[in-house]
Amino acid sequence: PLGQRHAYSDYYASHCGKFELVSDITGLPLWVSCCFGGRGSERAIMEYDGCGLTFKEYWGLFQKQFQEEFGEDATLALMADKGTRVRDLVKELHGQYICPSSLKDGLVMLVDAEKNEEIAQARVHVERAIGRVKRFRILTGTLPHKLMPKIDDILFVCVWASIYQPCD
Repeated sequence: PLGQRHAYSDYYASHCGKFELVSDITGLPLWVSCCFGGRGSERAIMEYDGCGLTFKEYWGLFQKQFQEEFGEDATLALMADKGTRVRDLVKELHGQYICPSSLKDGLVMLVDAEKNEEIAQARVHVERAIGRVKRFRILTGTLPHKLMPKIDDILFVCVWASIYQPCD
């Protein structure tokens, strides 16, 4: 019962697993979280350290490498959906948080519309990468309970194997 409660997502109105994936602009996976039950928040998933490097540890290593290559003033940016609630985490890590602008009084300012278009052009590559992961049919439908202890391994294999699938 406790596992069922943690796995239920009000958003999806079903039992499911959630994970976070950070990729580069081409869709190449850079960091993958553990699999959480449907109640897991983005922030909790990114701060958990049960599957190797936490997002913070990964960000620190990548920021150091990024600055060595592009200079001390270079700043990493995280592009996210509107609903992702990690803006404060990225700011805490001295990064830039990029997400599409929301409507204000039912309107989008012209400058925001242009920014949203640029973000959408970059996000299409990331969305394709996510789509490739989802096409591994093992991640859809119901998984037997006996596979639950291996869910993180299954997730990692699907994420990393997806880079070898042809792009759409």
